[in-house]
Amino acid sequence: MIEKITESRWLLPLIGGYASVVWLICGLLRDMLLVQFACFAVASYLMVEMNNRNALIRIYNSLVAGAFIIISCTISFSFADITNAIVEVCVAASIVIIFNTYQDKESSGHTYYSFLLVGVASLFNIHILFYVPMLWILMCTSLYSFSWRTLAASLLGIITPYWFVAIWFLYTRDLSPAMTHIEEITHFCQVADISYIDTPRLLSLGIVTVSAAIGTIHYLLNRYDDKIRNRMLYDFLIISTTVTLAFIILQPIHFDMLIRLMTVSSAPLVAHCIAFAPTNRITTISLILMGIITLAITIYNISWTCSQPF
Repeated sequence: MIEKITESRWLLPLIGGYASVVWLICGLLRDMLLVQFACFAVASYLMVEMNNRNALIRIYNSLVAGAFIIISCTISFSFADITNAIVEVCVAASIVIIFNTYQDKESSGHTYYSFLLVGVASLFNIHILFYVPMLWILMCTSLYSFSWRTLAASLLGIITPYWFVAIWFLYTRDLSPAMTHIEEITHFCQVADISYIDTPRLLSLGIVTVSAAIGTIHYLLNRYDDKIRNRMLYDFLIISTTVTLAFIILQPIHFDMLIRLMTVSSAPLVAHCIAFAPTNRITTISLILMGIITLAITIYNISWTCSQPF
């Protein structure tokens, strides 16, 4: 039964319809969240591309995008946040591109465009730059694409958006917005200050963390069925998810951005677990229970979001 559902071509359209209903309830038309919804749709499409280009799931299904959409619907409190919506799209696209550099230390083109998107994302939230050292390390350990050539390409990619912005600031002769933006990189809170995480955010973090943990454990126990390339890509995603969770714990003030990044990196892990979980009564009951909990959290967060002033 589970296999028929996960391999159905109707699964993604149904999940997309579910997401549309959630967005409509949360004010898609009432509050004119059209740009934010467009970013969400683009990010969902990029998750489809991430799976299709790399065959993250060995069988036909749309679970990677489906898992991303369902998890994203639990963070309805951030639907109105256009800044981090753009960051999410940039990060998803960056991952799709950087996966093309696997075992290619001469792939300066793909590296440049991947980090160009990181640079664009940093224009909207400069704290995304803290991920750059992690990306370099993962290029060494998981993608095997790190070299002096790709390092130079990555630095050039990050700097490029700032060149264009600098031209504008020089034209207007007003550098104060640029200085304010750069100073935001020092905007931190006390370590593990939970006052920045309210109940809806805590519930969303809980379901994403538990789902990612189950997906990670399942993958590590069953990774021998995948090709070496896919193992390395999943290692990339596992480390990214773990680092993001650590960032959330250390600096919860940036929760709304970080939970979106964690959703992007954890969705393939969740999808792999659902697609290849053994078919038995325990698995079926567990999936149904997780589905009910996720739906309950989504409904609670929708109620909370609708009760807040826009």
